[in-house]
Amino acid sequence: MKSIKLLNISGKGHLIFKEEFSVDIPDVPLVCVYGPNGSGKTSFVDFVPLSIWGITENRFADNKKSVIYAQFSDIGFAETTWQVGDDVVKIRRNVNPRSRAQKKMIWVNGVQEAEADKDTTFNLTIAKYFGDNFTKETFLATAYTTQKSVGNILHVSVDERRKTTDQIFGHTAFQEPFQKVSDFVKSKQEELDQTRM
Repeated sequence: MKSIKLLNISGKGHLIFKEEFSVDIPDVPLVCVYGPNGSGKTSFVDFVPLSIWGITENRFADNKKSVIYAQFSDIGFAETTWQVGDDVVKIRRNVNPRSRAQKKMIWVNGVQEAEADKDTTFNLTIAKYFGDNFTKETFLATAYTTQKSVGNILHVSVDERRKTTDQIFGHTAFQEPFQKVSDFVKSKQEELDQTRM
């Protein structure tokens, strides 16, 4: 299985991110996006599935075919750049919510590999580089697992979510330290409860 690392998220014209932005993802073992409720954390992550599949776990539209148009307030784009094995893959989806049109493009190592208005060529190119395990269902259930129990709705197993998380984020390397912290907090809470009795 190829290693997959997210390098950059860019976009423009979104309901939350109207102005053009570009964020390089730090080359560190664990990245955290934090902020108060309503600050745009989930909308920022939305740019990943928007660029690849044109869909998110979605809070803006009931009709799944109109999801991407409901999330853009103006002509814009969703773009992600990835390190996939030895290749750098840039995926961009231009979106015009007024005419309900979109154009999908992929560059590999700086060379345009696919440009399509239809999904077939685009999806085949995605599968060629990312493999069959990197599916829309698994990504959505993994990335949005705590958002309205989407993981349960999509019926993606815990093992599939862990595999996807580890493939993208190297998550399992942190399982033991997180468990130690969790155990420590739990023991201190139990001690505190005992002193209150």
